[in-house]
Amino acid sequence: MSVRLAGGLVVCTRHRADNGKLSPNGLIMSEHQGNKLTGEWRPTSEMAMHLAGYQVRADVGALIHAHPPTATGFTGASTPLYQLNLPEPVLWLGPVGFVPYAAPGSNQLAESVSQHVATHETLLRESQGVLTVGSDLLQAAERMELVEHCARATLVTRQLGRVFRLSSGEIEELLVIRRRYRHPITPWWKQVKFYSPEL
Repeated sequence: MSVRLAGGLVVCTRHRADNGKLSPNGLIMSEHQGNKLTGEWRPTSEMAMHLAGYQVRADVGALIHAHPPTATGFTGASTPLYQLNLPEPVLWLGPVGFVPYAAPGSNQLAESVSQHVATHETLLRESQGVLTVGSDLLQAAERMELVEHCARATLVTRQLGRVFRLSSGEIEELLVIRRRYRHPITPWWKQVKFYSPEL
């Protein structure tokens, strides 16, 4: 997890942190360029990915990378969640991006994430879990919970063998509601294939 602070500072969890037992000692403060300022430990090994997200999106105040089981199962199966069959993801997430595999902590991963974060709030990282951004830590956490909910529901609908599909008109209607709640509309919805046949 990381949070952007005023003055170009970023606070993140330490390398190999147990978030269930997180304490102030497990937090690292660094400059926006990644230079550590405070903390006893090394920052998360994926600090470059976090910083890349902040550089691309001025509206992002927090970033979470986690491994919720169902959504992570989709990443392990190299299966995107492009198909939107529930209203909530349209309203609160937009479609979920899919980042091809790159080695954890690598510059290639940071580059790829920065490209996708520009137009998505939630990303599946192939074989590596989920990434969410938010204006603050609470919003990023809520999006993490919602993408897991979406993955569970998608899995169940596929097991049942019948998948409800939102029409383009229904998606447009939901986007009007999204605007009303002041959720930013990004270009993703003109680019994403909502009805990919393999999904």
